[in-house]
Amino acid sequence: MNLTPNHNGVRQNCVRRLTQVAWLTLLLPLLVLSTINRAKADDEPLTLTGRWQRQANEEEDAKRAEAIKEAVRNVPRPFQSQAAQKLQKATSPSPVLNIDDQRTQITLTFNEESVTLPTDGTTKTLSGKAGRGSITARRKDGRLQVSMQGQSGSRTTEYLLSRDGQYLATDITMSVQALKTPIRYRVIYRRQ
Repeated sequence: MNLTPNHNGVRQNCVRRLTQVAWLTLLLPLLVLSTINRAKADDEPLTLTGRWQRQANEEEDAKRAEAIKEAVRNVPRPFQSQAAQKLQKATSPSPVLNIDDQRTQITLTFNEESVTLPTDGTTKTLSGKAGRGSITARRKDGRLQVSMQGQSGSRTTEYLLSRDGQYLATDITMSVQALKTPIRYRVIYRRQ
């Protein structure tokens, strides 16, 4: 039996381990840097920029119809049907939204109309078919909040992006002076 150590085998093991350590020493900073860069990219907020297609949803439509029914409950009975029809039209979701989100300003395009707003809460005055009004946009708790105030009421839309950035929920609250109850409903869009 030969109990003398195999110097060549030990030397080869040492060389192999030193080579592994050298590679790790060289690669570790690169690995750390790539992890930091990936973490920074993950921390960057997703943007609302894109073309958004409405996801047809019977449940959403039913909830919106119920909110309208509740809102017109205190309208005199002969006018309830007419009021409900007008509200149905006013709350009808746009099938497509186009959004250009530049962080400090946002451009919203729907129903072939566009508006560009600063996202710092600055009020902008608008004139249109329905008369004059004011509109503001601000970021709040990870959402974009757009508020419009007109002669006969107000409308606030909160835009909330899903974690994966593929879906956009719009939570809408609409108040009309002639109605005691505001109308609240949600519309979901999918990124195209």
